[in-house]
Amino acid sequence: MQERHLASRLAELAACIDATDHVYLTIDLDALPAAVMPGVSAPAAYGVPLSVVEEVALLARRSGKLRAADLAEYNPHYDRDNQGARVAARLAWRWLG
Repeated sequence: MQERHLASRLAELAACIDATDHVYLTIDLDALPAAVMPGVSAPAAYGVPLSVVEEVALLARRSGKLRAADLAEYNPHYDRDNQGARVAARLAWRWLG
């Protein structure tokens, strides 16, 4: 799930979405790089870039089949200057956009 593979992953995901009637999307925030998402209890050293996660979320939204979405694993105890909260809010805003 890196940017260099994004086109292939989005095509695969689009095929899966096409085969379904409804989509429920959960984004596990500790999959994001620790430098981007410090507010998790299990930070990823490398992680999935935020740009990739946003594109996946946008694909789900644009499909017209997204019925529900949530963000998992945010932990304000570990957050640094509310950076993680802002990243989570950005992702939610992109879904609602």
